[in-house]
Amino acid sequence: MNHDEKIISLKMEQLEQQAPRSLEHGYYINGVLEKFVKTEIFEQRFWICLPESFVEMPEEVSCLKYPSSARPQIIRTNLECTVNFLFNRLDNPDGLTGKEAAESFGSILSRTNPAIRIRESGEETGDSGIELYSFDFTSFGMDDQIYHVMDFFVTGGCLIQMGFNCPLRLQGEWKPVAKEVFRTIEVGKTTL
Repeated sequence: MNHDEKIISLKMEQLEQQAPRSLEHGYYINGVLEKFVKTEIFEQRFWICLPESFVEMPEEVSCLKYPSSARPQIIRTNLECTVNFLFNRLDNPDGLTGKEAAESFGSILSRTNPAIRIRESGEETGDSGIELYSFDFTSFGMDDQIYHVMDFFVTGGCLIQMGFNCPLRLQGEWKPVAKEVFRTIEVGKTTL
């Protein structure tokens, strides 16, 4: 690394350290300032803060990336389609709690793919009072390891599954942000 590259690297590092670190003011992630905006999902039934630069993943890409017919109903992604927020609204005829759904889903993942190990699990209350139940794990993609976070909650007889994934090398930067994003979930005023 030459002298100019060192100076630029040090300046970038200094800017990132001085930058605000909140959804309100944005986060520097992988050298890019990500700003967040309150976004409607499921026809104004839910609102959540998502990265402003993220777009709906094109269907042809989602079919390749998530080949199962049970792929997420909503996928918001960065322009490279490598960092994703995923949402499913599911019927809940058995009346599962968010905790039961998280434990069951984690167990199914581990049984289906023994390479998957649930790393952290827990529960917390979102900003609007919603009880969230989560776990995280890593898996192998086509050419990279992938870090995942899954959160579950129940409202109006429905089970809501929220997911996040990114390349494992970006986990340190994205994990706290994804957790903060999930805490912003709000149920809209319309009935389910």
